[in-house]
Amino acid sequence: MITRIIKDKTFDAIFLAGKPPSAARLIKQIREMGVTEPIIGTDSLDTNKLWIIAGKAAQDTIVCTSFDPNLPKSKTQQFIKTFQNKFAFEPDSYAAQGYDTIKLLAHAIHKGDSLQPIVINNVLRCITQWEGVTGLYKFNKNGNITPSHLYYKKFTNGAFEILDYGKKDDRGFDLVEKITIRMPVNGMISTIDPGHTLDDTSIEITEQLFLGLTDFDHKTFEVIPELATKWDVSQDGLTYRFYMRKDARWTNGKPVTAHDIVWAIRRNIRPETKCPYVFNLFALKNAEKFNNGIIQDIHSIGVKAIDDFTVEFILEEPSAYFPSLAGLWIYRPLPGDVIEKYGDHWTDPNNIQTNASYRLAAWNKGSLMILRKNEMYYDVQNVSIPEIRYYVILSNNLGLSMYMNDELDILGGSYLSIPIKKLHMINSHPVLREQYNKAIRCNVYAYGFNTSLHPVDKPLVRKAIISSIDRNLLVKLVTRGGEQEAMTFTPPTIFGAVKPEAGIGLDFNPIQAKKYLKQAGYPDGKGIPEIVLSYNASEINEKIARSIGLFLDNYLNIQLKLNPIEWSQFIDPSWIPTHMFRLSWSADYPDANNFLNLFHPSKSSNQIHWNNQEYADLIDKAAISDDPNTRLKYYSRAEQILVDQDAVVLPLYYGIAHCLVKERIKGWYYMAMGGQHIRNWSLK
Repeated sequence: MITRIIKDKTFDAIFLAGKPPSAARLIKQIREMGVTEPIIGTDSLDTNKLWIIAGKAAQDTIVCTSFDPNLPKSKTQQFIKTFQNKFAFEPDSYAAQGYDTIKLLAHAIHKGDSLQPIVINNVLRCITQWEGVTGLYKFNKNGNITPSHLYYKKFTNGAFEILDYGKKDDRGFDLVEKITIRMPVNGMISTIDPGHTLDDTSIEITEQLFLGLTDFDHKTFEVIPELATKWDVSQDGLTYRFYMRKDARWTNGKPVTAHDIVWAIRRNIRPETKCPYVFNLFALKNAEKFNNGIIQDIHSIGVKAIDDFTVEFILEEPSAYFPSLAGLWIYRPLPGDVIEKYGDHWTDPNNIQTNASYRLAAWNKGSLMILRKNEMYYDVQNVSIPEIRYYVILSNNLGLSMYMNDELDILGGSYLSIPIKKLHMINSHPVLREQYNKAIRCNVYAYGFNTSLHPVDKPLVRKAIISSIDRNLLVKLVTRGGEQEAMTFTPPTIFGAVKPEAGIGLDFNPIQAKKYLKQAGYPDGKGIPEIVLSYNASEINEKIARSIGLFLDNYLNIQLKLNPIEWSQFIDPSWIPTHMFRLSWSADYPDANNFLNLFHPSKSSNQIHWNNQEYADLIDKAAISDDPNTRLKYYSRAEQILVDQDAVVLPLYYGIAHCLVKERIKGWYYMAMGGQHIRNWSLK
């Protein structure tokens, strides 16, 4: 083939993509055929083997490389000196990169304080600058490691020499600390589509990108205007009108209108959209019937645009908390034309249109998301922080290490949690204790029972399991973060929560637990089928699940099978829960309806497969009542049915937000519901 090319073609150079020994032999053959044009090779030829095999034929061969032995850095020169003393010849790029590889892995193991591959992988993905003997390394936005420079070498008189041209600097989205706030998120960023938003991370990012009609005051939890300037309600409580601000814009400059809200709701209510929060739209007239296929006309749903900046909602029944619902992500306006054009890819950085204080600049799924100030935001002049970086980090030990190394600005709260075992160290550390903050979280950590599966279809089995759990021991020895034991599902800071003195819930009572199990037909656990407990994989979830397993084994002789699964699978609407599964919840709005409606047989996804008509009626009555005391009575009875009488949910504890915040962040406050108000913070 080479003979034919030499004979028939005119060329300026030969590019050779092979590696020794075959490529070196080929170079020798080419030169023996009388070819004098330059030969250009890849970094595979940057090795001493080229001279050994090709000899003088290697003269003037050009290769690219990431290793310049002439770098004045002391680390590089020390490596070359040590290598030469040991092996009596100069290191090539293979030796240098091999050395850097081992050192980089050692760095990742040390920084992550773990030998687990997934932790090492996350440390490596978060590295933006690491200095090796070949120079600075970083991971680009595609997750690939790249050197800071590429060089060209020419083989001359038995050795390589660096040429003066050909340097490459792939800066990409380089970090500028003085304008960027850096936060870690736990697990993959599953979505930024408001219609698919579900977990804390997607809620956090949705808050930065998309405006809601309403928001919450961070101190009082009262509903306040955001995209809406005001609203009014009809005397019968069935019709709400929201009057929108006229200066809100999408990032392409188009106005945000009532039509965008109507389009979003009609899109989200469609069954094929598979919105995990769709039940929050069921407050609208005919919404549930349309979602269930009973009604076919989507225009019959209780939402319409009165004009470009007035949206009207007609409800199935009066709901005192509806202004809170109207601010949720599933009600937020969407760019319909963009979604219709790009489909599932509408949230890609090059396609997406947003309307809140930030816009999407880059998204490397699995490692990093970058948001930048939205110049079209109506209040952009008061947005102080130009850039937000969310790093995907799966280890909270790694997160703390990065925070202490000034690679993160915030840790904990709604972001990657602080390792609980490090709280004592933090409170005794002269610097960290000044940056530590503690706040109440409006959330509950619990387990649900899939009541369609045997043997947890039996109430006595469920009661036996709940009564064998020592919550006090769990929060003191396992979670160890100051959490409050939970006897009921609704947190105490939420309207409608049951006070402890009401005595509702099944407390730790191993003797009674054994009686329940015996009455269910399984004395001392004999003959009971396998019970599987599922949870999204994380260090703390694993510890809690193992502790529950120990309680059941010790008090009931029940062997619990643990089933950790990936977050993406855990939140997939098509996933069928096992006998027991993690069922935690954080408040979207400050009313017990937000917690207890999760188990309404027809107004929720009903993952526990439970249908108690009295419970459903109580939730419905509480929703339409305008008397606070009456609503409290309804909620109290509903809790008693949920966690005591039918025992379909096992509440474990109410959370505490532990936060570390760098002093350079000014105006910081913790939002217990929804995403954080980064638009109101600033950098020193």
